Amino acid sequence: MTSGIQTDAAALNELAEYMTTSLNIEDVMERIVDYVDREVPDRRLTAEILREILNKSPSESLPSSDGIAVIDAFSVPRVSFDPVRRMFYATPGKPSVFGSIESKIQLYKSRYHMILQRLSRNPSFRSLVELKSLLGRFNEPAIVCGFLSQPQPDEFALEDLSARVRLDLAEAEPADGYFTENSIVVAEGTLTASNVFRVSALGLPPAEPTAQALRALAGLDTFGAADLAPQQQAAWAAAHPADRVVMLSDVWLDCEALLVRLQRVLMGYAACGSPPSCVALAGNFLSPPARRKNAAPELLVAGMARLAKVLDAVPELRAATQFVVIPGPEDIGPSLSLPRPPLMPSLAAPLTAAHPNVRLGSNPCRARVGDRRVVFFRADLASLVAPMALIPPGEAGAGAEAAGRASGSEEEGSVPASLARERGSPVDEAFRHLVASVMQQAHLCPVPLEVAPVVWEHDQALHLYPAPDALFLADCTPAAEHLFDACVCINPGPFYENSFGAYNVAERVAELCDVPENEFELASDDGRTTEEVEDQPSYETLDLVVEPMAATHDMVYDLIDT
Repeated sequence: MTSGIQTDAAALNELAEYMTTSLNIEDVMERIVDYVDREVPDRRLTAEILREILNKSPSESLPSSDGIAVIDAFSVPRVSFDPVRRMFYATPGKPSVFGSIESKIQLYKSRYHMILQRLSRNPSFRSLVELKSLLGRFNEPAIVCGFLSQPQPDEFALEDLSARVRLDLAEAEPADGYFTENSIVVAEGTLTASNVFRVSALGLPPAEPTAQALRALAGLDTFGAADLAPQQQAAWAAAHPADRVVMLSDVWLDCEALLVRLQRVLMGYAACGSPPSCVALAGNFLSPPARRKNAAPELLVAGMARLAKVLDAVPELRAATQFVVIPGPEDIGPSLSLPRPPLMPSLAAPLTAAHPNVRLGSNPCRARVGDRRVVFFRADLASLVAPMALIPPGEAGAGAEAAGRASGSEEEGSVPASLARERGSPVDEAFRHLVASVMQQAHLCPVPLEVAPVVWEHDQALHLYPAPDALFLADCTPAAEHLFDACVCINPGPFYENSFGAYNVAERVAELCDVPENEFELASDDGRTTEEVEDQPSYETLDLVVEPMAATHDMVYDLIDT
């Protein structure tokens, strides 16, 4: 008996089996209890009732709201590529969080076939051959593709599903991106008499335009949310002519100064006439000193109550904006493996109970906003990928800077001028290489599994195929943006450094924003600065109803195109 529920033996067996496919056990139990409370008067849980509860998609707990659909990583559809029939098909069976060794092998096969089928449609790689076909073809130019590895220090190798060959990279000219161990690369060169492939050019597999990828998928959904009907999309676009998707990362809920700053940002958007339809708030949700305390769960619950108070102060966003709360790499959770499930409902209860427009998202998390597909990922990816590079990335090529930036104009519904960064800031080179790696590998975390563990049978939740319209790679490094083909890639930067980012849906551009300290007062009620609050977190209830700035009604809302 659980929570006064009589459970049949058959239901218990099915529930135990289902738990092997879910990391968010508490959420499953809450769904069962809620359903029994509403629908089962005798409170007897049979196997049939349990199947009815569990067969409901997890995404149904994150319902769409006026054209917005939030997709949990554990409900992302899985597809596989058949290299014999040369077509995609829906992967049968339910994924498990306790996969076998065969699941790990299949993970690498799936990544490889996903890249190889993409290259097979690229005219530049029609001469691509398997490694086994190099046998005996000495000094003949060839193009090959496979997993890059380093068996010994200063020794490199390339491996595909047919063979393995040592590499000589002394004369190789690398392209953009980080070449990490186990990443899939394309190499051009010749096989020497000593069976070493001497590489003249090394690159990551070129990405494929979204339209081509969708044709290859032949109607299969890999994102997790169906497109809006044309009439629905037209109505949504007409109602949101200046829409934005905003992301703030490292929102420390135990830091009073940051909460005051967050409220001012939300008040600015609420006052601009066209508030964003989606705001993602990502962790880590506690400052470093608070994370080290034994009472961290209680502190997080208290922080969620404070966040609820912040949202109370901007009622204009209650109906207009959907908030998505995404856990950070050091937030409390059942596992450090990717993808990470949403925060436990009990930790966020003070927030979700007070604000029905708040959704608990996984990490990574997907959202369809109108007809745009957006991916949110909170990880310190730069510190993972860059140190793992086996060889230095290539020099910046022509066209690295995004061209054709439109000039700004003053109109209602755009970002407050006080939050906008100066236009024309150079593209951060490290971020450019990171984006090149992620987009060309079509994977959010292109590093070895020993460095960033992945739930093997849920690896597809990290895939980026086809490429989304916008990709938020929230990191603790300074904010940056880069346009890769048609995908707008944004690192909003940490909010504790006054930084956040937005995707302008209508203009399809990134907006990097600051919260200037000289305009937004950051001192908490007791006068402490952000740094002082970080050193000595306060957990007392904070009165966050801040008087609007006198000049608010005179603020110039300036559309920025960075």
